[in-house]
Amino acid sequence: MSNPGNTSQNPALQDEGPVRRFFRATEIDMRILGMVAALILIWCAFDIASGILRGNFGGLLGGSFLTPRNIWTLLVQTSSIAVMSTGMVLLIVMRQIDLSVGSMLSLVAVAGAVLQVFKLGPWLGVGHPAIWILGVIAAIALGAAIGAFNGWLTAYAKIPAFIVTLGGLIAYSGLAFLMARGETVAPMDKTFEIFGGGITISWLGPALELDDRLGRLRRHRLRHRQRASPAPALQIPAAADVGGDLPRRHRRLLRARHHQSDEFLSLAVQADRELRQGQ
Repeated sequence: MSNPGNTSQNPALQDEGPVRRFFRATEIDMRILGMVAALILIWCAFDIASGILRGNFGGLLGGSFLTPRNIWTLLVQTSSIAVMSTGMVLLIVMRQIDLSVGSMLSLVAVAGAVLQVFKLGPWLGVGHPAIWILGVIAAIALGAAIGAFNGWLTAYAKIPAFIVTLGGLIAYSGLAFLMARGETVAPMDKTFEIFGGGITISWLGPALELDDRLGRLRRHRLRHRQRASPAPALQIPAAADVGGDLPRRHRRLLRARHHQSDEFLSLAVQADRELRQGQ
């Protein structure tokens, strides 16, 4: 009986190159690598196009797309979509669908905000440390209850998931608008805003802000270097070690450029001597 793991008896495996053998051994899906390569290519194209249209903003390729601030904004905006997509994968695997997931997100977000601003704020006081905890727990409980309701209608009431979630798509968005009454719900709890990716208060925000400021400083220096060449460094002649003082023409040059007294000259000579002794 042949062993399927024995490559000596399989001509196809013997003809494999080292790259294909590596991917087969590590079980890496080539399709995932293709999608990642396509995503990187699209990012690079966006950064180059933004650099051509808007100028240099410090991006990786000279544009404004691949910058720390923009990448942070994209991560914040797509985080909720990524979480919802993870749950949708399970439904698609079971040959089901949920059309109400976007409206459900809107309803849960509005309910959590209204609870914090109009209910918990006046009851516990603005800035109370328990506001954001109760808001998060209430939002998770509401989302789980809506999901359980949709699941019950689909599994036990035998209503097709397409019909159930299509009705939820309309109903949940209407409930969210009715709950907010078409008004701006603010101000939110400061701790709760961290979950929304506030760039100035989140734990990763200061690091990205520092990197962005360093990039601006680097670009500022490069622009100044292009406009004017830097002034030449002050060179103390070697004759100072021999004669104990600078030549007369160098003394006049230093006085003309720095408008300093003989004390500055003596300090310059002393510094030059210490540097040479250290070398």
